[in-house]
Amino acid sequence: MMNRRLRSEAVSALAAIGLIAVTSWLSCHGDGVGLTAVGDPQGASGFSAQIQPIFNSNCVRCHAPGGLGYIQTGGTQNDGLDLSRGDSYDSLVRQLTHQLPETAPQWRVLPGDADASYVVQKIVSGAPKFGKRMPFDGPPYLSQAEIQLIRNWIEQGAPND
Repeated sequence: MMNRRLRSEAVSALAAIGLIAVTSWLSCHGDGVGLTAVGDPQGASGFSAQIQPIFNSNCVRCHAPGGLGYIQTGGTQNDGLDLSRGDSYDSLVRQLTHQLPETAPQWRVLPGDADASYVVQKIVSGAPKFGKRMPFDGPPYLSQAEIQLIRNWIEQGAPND
C-alpha cells in the first residue's frame, strides 16, 4: 500500500514538473520567426547602435559643422545637416530640407514614411531631385543592407534610442 501511494505521489510530482516545464517553454520559446541570432526583431533598427555608425563611416566627413555638406544644406543659418554623433537625430527627424529651392520644402526624415523622406531619396537614387547621390564621393555608395536599415528605422517611426 505504501509503495503504491509513493508511486502515485512520484507520478503526480513528475506530471506537475512536466506541466511547468512545458508551460515555461511555450511562454518563452515562441516559434523563432522574425528573430535574429541575438533575439532582436528582424529589420529592427536602433538609431544609436545601427544608424549612427552608418553616418559615422560615410557621412560625417562632410555633414558636420564646417563640412561642405553641412554648409550646402543650410549650415550658414545653423540648420545644416549635421550627422555627427549627438546631433544627427535632431538634425534629421522632422526637419525640412532647404535643398529644393524650386519646390516646397521636404522632410529630411518623415517618421513612418521612408519614401517621403529626402534622406532616402539621396541615398538610393542615381539622380536625386537635387544634387548628387550620397555619399558624394561614391561609388561605393551605401550597401543595400545599410539602406534597408535606414528605411526600416524610418518606417518604424524613426525612434531615438
